[in-house]
Amino acid sequence: FSAGIVNGWDVIEDNNDGKTFLGNVTFSPVDYFSLGVNGVYGAEQNNNDSSKRWVVDTVATLTPMDKLTFVLNYDYGEEEDAVTQGATAKWTGVAAYALYDVSDWFRLILRSEFFSDDDGARTGTAQDLWEVTLTNEFKVYEDVLLRLEYRHDESNKAPFTDDKGNSTGDQDTIGLEMAYIF
Repeated sequence: FSAGIVNGWDVIEDNNDGKTFLGNVTFSPVDYFSLGVNGVYGAEQNNNDSSKRWVVDTVATLTPMDKLTFVLNYDYGEEEDAVTQGATAKWTGVAAYALYDVSDWFRLILRSEFFSDDDGARTGTAQDLWEVTLTNEFKVYEDVLLRLEYRHDESNKAPFTDDKGNSTGDQDTIGLEMAYIF
């Protein structure tokens, strides 16, 4: 169980006088399975302390063998007065991960996600998005990870920009990340 209070969600500087509450409950009846439910609730609009945003995030993790892990994640959220005065925006998302430890220094991760933002409250465009990502993760030192990944995104709208500046419904990216775990 955990709980907390923060000044804002998806902002660098606080945008109102409201506080946002965080909470988590995780249940792990056996070593190879856990179920976590996380929640976030608070006022998140600029100069508006009354309209609330909330999300419930559920994560199930199964490790059937030492080197293989599966994760299933589902989110549901709402925000009052997010699109027009008096209207409540809703969004949902689901993600599935498979992680395989090839060796003690190399891991492969395959992830796919679907996100429905029918009101455009979270992405700025009323749309459905999906993605698939393949990540190569290298343990280069005791607590240092290097990740190289390929990601393909698609939308039923055209929120992306291609290399010629045209709007498009899909994009491909390659990312490189270094992380220090502490």
